[in-house]
Amino acid sequence: MKRQLSLPVSTMSQCAPDDMKFRSSMTLFEHAAATSALLFATALNELCAGKRGEQTLALLVGDHGISSRGH
Repeated sequence: MKRQLSLPVSTMSQCAPDDMKFRSSMTLFEHAAATSALLFATALNELCAGKRGEQTLALLVGDHGISSRGH
């Protein structure tokens, strides 16, 4: 069963604080959620033009030694 987001088909702006929070949260959840990572990846792909939160990724893969999942 394929899950679909029931949100308007438009991408978020890059400058609104709420949009940046959403992108950052989805990036974090995508990396933290073992079984539902695809749901968060879909949100990022459809609503954020596939862009992950760069600062969040830097924190995840930076000095903490957490590996990236190829994003």
